[in-house]
Amino acid sequence: DTPIGAFTSCLNAFMMFEAAYFCENVRAGVQAIPKGQMGAAQALGMNYGQMMRLIILPQAFRKMTPLLLQQSIILFQD
Repeated sequence: DTPIGAFTSCLNAFMMFEAAYFCENVRAGVQAIPKGQMGAAQALGMNYGQMMRLIILPQAFRKMTPLLLQQSIILFQD
């Protein structure tokens, strides 16, 4: 049994803190896509994985790119 040092604990806490912000940005980007896009993908006969991969995430990525870049800059400043 090796004890976990202070640096490792601090690093893990910081990573989880920043991951929460990045997850929130991704969630906001996905929710910014109109519900009609999901309906259109379902009308084409796509399953959930195809909808997310081919329709929703490409649009969401364009919307969340500025937020992710801003959060990355803040991460490096911290």
